Amino acid sequence: MNKIINKIMFLIALGVVGVTMVGCGGKKEKTLVMGCSAEYPPFEFRKDGKLVGFEIDLAKMICEKLGYELEIKDMKFDGLIAALNSKRVDFVMSGMTVTEDRVKRVDFSQMYYVPKFAIVYKIGELIDDVQMMKGKKIGTQIGTTMEIFLKAKAKELEGLIIKGMTRNPELIQEVKVGRLDGVMIEESQAKEFVKANSELGYSVFEDNAGEGYAIAFEKGSDLKAKFDEVIDELKKKGDLEKLLKKWEL
Repeated sequence: MNKIINKIMFLIALGVVGVTMVGCGGKKEKTLVMGCSAEYPPFEFRKDGKLVGFEIDLAKMICEKLGYELEIKDMKFDGLIAALNSKRVDFVMSGMTVTEDRVKRVDFSQMYYVPKFAIVYKIGELIDDVQMMKGKKIGTQIGTTMEIFLKAKAKELEGLIIKGMTRNPELIQEVKVGRLDGVMIEESQAKEFVKANSELGYSVFEDNAGEGYAIAFEKGSDLKAKFDEVIDELKKKGDLEKLLKKWEL
């Protein structure tokens, strides 16, 4: 009888060990959720139903090196920091410029790209200087550094009217139908929109209020140090430069 009981106990123990091993072996790696606004070609945009772009590739590269799975949530740009601080996303990559105001609300990684501002307009209606915005109606995306820049310039540029909207494609359409004289966006985005719309042109402004793009984290997040370490590695090995060239940045 004791032998039978011992055998049963041994088999039960094996079963427990087996379940534990299967549980450990089948466990998925931790997933990080990235927030972005997928209307920033070539940084993040939709192509054939898929999210693609420079920052999408960079996020995947970083997460892979750190051993994380990546989930991406597409949302309006002006809601990204709120999503971060309410823990709906773990980090934000969406052409997010480091500004004094944002630094008060989030932690930033080191910068990985420094943009230039540009104005998109109809060909034949050139705007290639800040002073040429006098008396013009210029659109920009709400919550961006371009909006901050325009609001500051409005104090010195007589007749400048600023129209803020949540999505860049809608702003570009406003230019095409003549309801806006121009749209202020980042240079590489301007290049993509002009490439897709032959009736449009753009000019780059050297004088802008922009800093660099960085990854935003919740205040005190331990992810910042981990991401910074990988970005350092990508810079030293030349992988970041290769990624920039791939997306013509």
